[in-house]
Amino acid sequence: MAVFVYQQTASPFLVALLTMLRLLPMSLFGAFLGAAADWLERHLALIVMVLAQLTTSLVLLLLAYADRLEVWHLAVASFLNGIGWTADNPVRRVMIGEAVGVEAMGTASSGPTTRAGCWARPLAAFFSPGLGWSASSL
Repeated sequence: MAVFVYQQTASPFLVALLTMLRLLPMSLFGAFLGAAADWLERHLALIVMVLAQLTTSLVLLLLAYADRLEVWHLAVASFLNGIGWTADNPVRRVMIGEAVGVEAMGTASSGPTTRAGCWARPLAAFFSPGLGWSASSL
């Protein structure tokens, strides 16, 4: 997303703005969605969030395929996916706690089960020759 925005606008500010639009829902809705995680049907909520983010991605894919993708589409998608990400965090944490119990919560909430752990896969692919990008392709 960032590469497309920069290629279209040559503006580092707009690249940063898209990141901020993804994080903005955490500030605006984080407390409310965190409280809602206690009374939502968690499995259904998680499925709805994943499907909503999938839908956003498919719309962007279709727009790109039709050569109609614009920066504002990415801005709206970033904000909408940010809402999904904000709702996903508390719901997923409660589900992990229910699955493993209080004693194992620390171990279960670290590593690949967290959003923080999601950086490891792309980073590993970037530096693994033959599996993805490589530093020599830069």
